[in-house]
Amino acid sequence: MRHLIEGEKIAKKILQSINYEKERIREITWIVRNHEDAFAFPPSDSENINLIIVSDADKLFRITPTNFSDIVNIHKASPKEAIEYLMDMKDKWLITRTARSIAEEEIRKIPGAYLFSRLFE
Repeated sequence: MRHLIEGEKIAKKILQSINYEKERIREITWIVRNHEDAFAFPPSDSENINLIIVSDADKLFRITPTNFSDIVNIHKASPKEAIEYLMDMKDKWLITRTARSIAEEEIRKIPGAYLFSRLFE
């Protein structure tokens, strides 16, 4: 939660420093503050498309080879368990088809992922 609060403050400060439009600042800082909670808005609500995109972009980092060792360490999982976890979580974490597609491509880049036939269906 701290990064949501601090991110909102930083975004507001930066946008105000460049005299960005007040209404847009409110919208952007609200998105920054709420982007972690995919259940705070209905995925079909197209008025929140910016929030959905920011939420997906933020969560996509979790499903990358770069972050893979964190998944293994945080969850005390074997590489096989971590890959299976990421494959399952991509559908729970991500809302757009584009983000899910990108996640699948990223999972395929993880060493050993080729052993999971369902990644290549």
